[in-house]
Parts: sequence; structure tokens; C-alpha cells
Amino acid sequence: MMIKKIKVKLRDSFKFLLVKLTVVINQPALTALVLAMFASRLGQKNQYRVLVMGRSIFTDDIRSMVEFSGQIEYQVIHLSFFQVIFDHFVSRTDRTKITESNYHNVTDGVIGRQRYRAYLEKMFEPLKQRLGFQAVISGNIGYIVQQELAKICLEKNVAFVVLHKEAVVVSQAYGNFLNVYKHHHFMGHKVMFYNKQCMQGFLDLHIPGLTPDKAVCVGIPRFDNYFLRKEPDERVVNQVVFFSFLPRYSSRFLTTNEATLQNIETRAIEFFKIVYECAQRHPEVHFIVKTKMSFQYVDFPTKILRTFYPDGIKNLSIVNTGDPSELIHNALAVIGFNSTTLIEALIAGKPIISPYFGDIITDRDWSFFQKYSSLVCYAQTSEDLENCLFNKSNNLGYSDDTKKAFLEEYISISHGGASKFAEAEIIKTITNLSK
Repeated sequence: MMIKKIKVKLRDSFKFLLVKLTVVINQPALTALVLAMFASRLGQKNQYRVLVMGRSIFTDDIRSMVEFSGQIEYQVIHLSFFQVIFDHFVSRTDRTKITESNYHNVTDGVIGRQRYRAYLEKMFEPLKQRLGFQAVISGNIGYIVQQELAKICLEKNVAFVVLHKEAVVVSQAYGNFLNVYKHHHFMGHKVMFYNKQCMQGFLDLHIPGLTPDKAVCVGIPRFDNYFLRKEPDERVVNQVVFFSFLPRYSSRFLTTNEATLQNIETRAIEFFKIVYECAQRHPEVHFIVKTKMSFQYVDFPTKILRTFYPDGIKNLSIVNTGDPSELIHNALAVIGFNSTTLIEALIAGKPIISPYFGDIITDRDWSFFQKYSSLVCYAQTSEDLENCLFNKSNNLGYSDDTKKAFLEEYISISHGGASKFAEAEIIKTITNLSK
């Protein structure tokens, strides 16, 4: 496993270096050639081709669109390659002053950004000819390195579409979530949202460039993995999946009070400890703690494990790779906090277990499941966790109507089909521009 990781890191480093070299020698056509070589295709050859500015979770949505709709061929180039080009033209000092919120309003790095734009313009047609795309799709309206590319697409009548993947937070915290975007601009032709609440919230912000005719709700394509794929019961193995979380980050839209955040962090550490204790008591069950890729996400649960169990726990693994949908499908139960993976687990019919913070945050909703408490099993003690995991009478004791109401509130769709909705909107945008 370690050798494989080293090989992947060396391969990626070589790719970044090669892209950087083509930019240093000022050869945009060569940059386009190299990026086209590094592009990975998703889907069968099709009359509709779309360039994807790749990110991990966002690419999972694209894969689902391929599997459950299949009307578009995608060419994926990771967003980080565009970051390499951007960093060449914009100085480090200027980059520290530029944010997604102020990009269109500040003069810092304006010369560098103009040079970046000019380079992309020279690179655009060779890249388009090699990949044959009629549209570009991204996973967020705000990514800094896509802003100039989006402007070029607008000028050249090439569809620029966003499937905005940052959208699922506790309903009562939406105001705090939306504040992050109030100074953004939208450069592009269409924004597809995960749910109606987020779409309306963005429209109410009156972001420059985002009008009602450019906004549409499609749902979450990767959730079709649960709505539309029927899995045999024998796939379930003796494992529990804990989608790890950083307590302060996961609570950032719930509160800014330092004392409250400290209490949440203390409670979270205790919760991790409870999970680890349960794993040690049940060597027959494999416990998987799944984190995001970045170091800080891996470091948090690892430090807790080393503090209380310096020799480790044989049947417990902390991993930052793996397909979440596979982990969920194979799980006896899914543990987490305010994560979309818990919604995925609900759709997949898995018991959901979560820490309890209701006595710490008392003045507002703090959980996805605040109004739908029958959908989740809260564990405050070791005994609670044991009951949640192994006492079936505590799991799945909710009505279909409750589940449907929850799904319609958070993802606006309770029956699947988001992949087809999303691809239909992309194709519609492409065909409207070609008229």
C-alpha cells in the first residue's frame, strides 16, 4: 500500500512538473497537448462532450451521471493543473490577498491575472480541438482558477456550467452558510443546485451574474448509487463505517462562540474514544474510520487513537481512500455527524449513529435530524453505542413518510433520478447556445 502511494505521488509530481515546464517556456499549445494527454475519459463516446474541472467528490457525481444517465462523454482534468498555471503568473504575495469572495473586486494581482487569462485564451482552442468539448463543468461557482476560464467560455459561447456541490447543511444554519457567498460573482451559463433551499438562498443573495433563468435544482447525482442500484443483501459484511469529522469545522455554520466550540470538541473526542472502545470490545467486527484526504482530517482521529490506544486496535482502520458508496453498502451501520454520507446511509437503508450535541447547542437546530429524530440513533455513552449498533429494535424504526419528508427537505428528491436531470440541463444549455 505504501509503495503504491509513493508511486502515485511521484506520478502526480511528474505531471505537475511537466505542465509547469510548458508554461515556463511559454508554449500554450504544448500545455494544451499535455493536459489533453492527462485527461481521463468517463463515459462512452458521445455527441456531447464536456470538460470536467475535477475534484474528488464532484467527480463522484460525474461518475454517477455516466452510470445512471450516460448521455454525455466527460474529459476530466483536475483543477490543480489550472492552479499550477495560475501560480506561475500570479505572485505568492498577491495570491494571499485574493479570495473567492473578492476576486472580482480587488486589484491585487491584476497584472498576473491578465497574463493568466491571456495564456488560457491561447491554450483554449488547441485544448478544445483535442478534446472536442462543447461545455465545461465545475463543482463550485467560486474556484479562483476557473474565473478567467469561465469568462473565456462566455465570450466564445462555450457552455460553462456549475454543479454546485457545497449545499447540504443544517436548515437553520443556511443563513450562515450563504454568508460565505454574498460577495461572490457567477461567471457562466447555468448553476445546478443540490436542493431547492440552496438554490433559493443563492438567488436571494442577488449575486452578480446569477439570475433565475440560470439556476435549476437537480438533486445529488451520486445519490443515484443508492436510489437506483439494487444491492443483494449478502453484500453486507461485518463492518461499521465511521465517517470522521473535525468538530470545529463541522460546526462552523452552527456557532462562532469559542466556549461552545471547545465543548463540542471535547464531546467529539469523547465520542471517538467511545467508538474505539466499542471496536476493542468487538474484535469480530471491522471498524473503518474514513476521513477526507487532507492531513488534518487524518491527523485528528489518529491522535485520539494514539492517545488512548498507543498500540492501536487490530480491527480498526483509519483510511483516507476508498469509495464511500462501497463502504456504506457493505456496512452494518454508519456513524458520522452532519455529513452527506449519513443521508446516503439513510437512502441505503443503513442504521445511522451520531454524537449528541443538543445539550451544548440549545438555542438552534444543530443536526440534520433535529426534526426527524427517529431516523438517527444518538450515542452519548458506550452503552448507547452498543445498543445503537447491536440492538435492532433501536434501528430503522421510522416511517417511510418521515424518511421522504427528510429527503425532500435536504436533497429535494426522494426517489432518485438526479443524474438524468443534471445531464438534461447540461445538454439543454449546450443546444441553446448552438442555436
